[in-house]
Amino acid sequence: MAADIIRSYLQPYQPPDPRFDKSRRVSPRKPVQITGAINVPGAVNEINYKPVQVKDISLGGLGAEVPCSSHELSKALRAMKAFEILFALPGTQDLLGFECTVAYVQINGICRFGGRFVTPSRQSLNKLMELLAAPYLSMQPPPVSCRQKQHLSGYPTDS
Repeated sequence: MAADIIRSYLQPYQPPDPRFDKSRRVSPRKPVQITGAINVPGAVNEINYKPVQVKDISLGGLGAEVPCSSHELSKALRAMKAFEILFALPGTQDLLGFECTVAYVQINGICRFGGRFVTPSRQSLNKLMELLAAPYLSMQPPPVSCRQKQHLSGYPTDS
């Protein structure tokens, strides 16, 4: 029982396994460069937003970075169990907000962390789906050639 408690406490802060097969993700990650803000816990009932760079995103979560210039910030990031992140989609005024649970925290001069979305709003999820689907929506299907004056099952076509 004690081992399970310790494992549940340490698991969110372990760096991702480099042997992890990214093809096993439920949703593929899209590399992005989006500036946003993260609510870093401070004193009780204190709202403390810090600038953040979202580096990759999917329907299930995101990866982001903040400069770790202070010991307090890196300590706060390691202590987080959940966080709120806000950002605007590129080229729009649409502000999205997500509640996330911490997936991992890596600190090497820059603090990189991952978050899993916790019941995102329908509006935020729809806007995120538009961002992720944009490359596919702009693709045109190949032209289909139609044959004219063909006979199918003995019936002539008019075209």
